[in-house]
Amino acid sequence: MTEIRASEIQSSGGNRIHERRSEPRFPVNQRVEVTLLGDPAVAFTARLTNVSSHGLRILSAQKLAPGTAVRVDIEDAEVLGEVRYCASNDDAYAVGIVIYSPSNPSGDRSN
Repeated sequence: MTEIRASEIQSSGGNRIHERRSEPRFPVNQRVEVTLLGDPAVAFTARLTNVSSHGLRILSAQKLAPGTAVRVDIEDAEVLGEVRYCASNDDAYAVGIVIYSPSNPSGDRSN
């Protein structure tokens, strides 16, 4: 596995982004249903753009606050996670979601 170290890159909007990836991302282009796990729960459609063993990236018309608990329905699967970042990306928001797992229920990346 190739590790991509911290580097400075430019986003499509021309903004400089510092990025550190310790695991590969796999590109996807799939419609998903996202539910904000609040009271009341709010659901909307988004586009899944990449996945890794610990996270997802979606494009959403909704701006989501970091720390928001979400459920992402992907075909017959349900993924629980937490919003880590939300950045403006052209006419949508790029949203990074860390996946909760039985061995990592808080989504802590240090495990």
